[in-house]
Amino acid sequence: MFNTQNKNQIKQLNNTNKYKIIINKNQKKINKNQKLKFFKKQNQELNKRTFSDSNIIINQKVSNNYSHLFIHLLYSPLYRLNESIYIYLFTLCIYKKELLKKYLLLTFRGLQYSIKCLRSPSEQYILQKQVVLKTPKNPKGNILYLDLDETLIHVCQIWDNPDFIIYEKYIIPIKIRPFCKEFLQKIAQYWDIYIFTASQKKYANAVCDFLDPQREYIIDILTRENCMETKNGLFIKDLRIIKDKDIKKMAIVDNLSHSYGFQIENGIPILEWKGDQKDEELKYLINYLINLSRQDDVRIYNQKKLKLKELLNYTF
Repeated sequence: MFNTQNKNQIKQLNNTNKYKIIINKNQKKINKNQKLKFFKKQNQELNKRTFSDSNIIINQKVSNNYSHLFIHLLYSPLYRLNESIYIYLFTLCIYKKELLKKYLLLTFRGLQYSIKCLRSPSEQYILQKQVVLKTPKNPKGNILYLDLDETLIHVCQIWDNPDFIIYEKYIIPIKIRPFCKEFLQKIAQYWDIYIFTASQKKYANAVCDFLDPQREYIIDILTRENCMETKNGLFIKDLRIIKDKDIKKMAIVDNLSHSYGFQIENGIPILEWKGDQKDEELKYLINYLINLSRQDDVRIYNQKKLKLKELLNYTF
């Protein structure tokens, strides 16, 4: 009798525990679904906001959680909304923080070299180097020089799924920076675009043939032979070689700040690109360049907004 009662009690207890476990599991599911509905609703509300509203939120998040004197030199936001699981949350990308530090240090060193070590060539040398730019069909009045390697493209490995391959003396696999073609299309409405690269002419032509086969956006190409080479092998893009053009209406985008070392106020630094497919720097640089195109003197605007000379006084 005792054994039978004991067995029944144990059986009843087990059934009760099973019931509790089922209730707990169901309660967790309910809580999870409630959270998911809440996050989904928040995400839908966010999607209704305008792009400018989202930028305000991003800027508030950045200023509240990660402030830096030169964070403006990263054109894309540090925060990204995770839409796939409906989380209304901007998460700080630690990778980008480290990237910013390395980027600023590289830019700082290039500027420091330009100020302390670069010596201006003679007027005779500049006259010998002078070039007349090819005239666009519909001149915009503003001239933008774009670097190629690590600015618009990246030479990768053959197994990295290149966007195209140049077959010359060597096989050169190349990836194109995200938003590059959209960038060229949009910027060509405000600027006369020229490529200014330290690469060889044949290579530069091959790249531009792929980027803009009909030459709808890229007007002409300046290459290594148009650069000034220093004693330690650096290539400087001196804008004084451009004949009959107003330097107040010229800008140059380059990942290496020493490249525009003779005209720092005309220079626009950009994070070097080595194949990251999530990169958005070109996409977010568009607005800056549109605003810059409306200025009487790009140097004054760049000096005010980019603060590159102030970077020289920054302590790393």
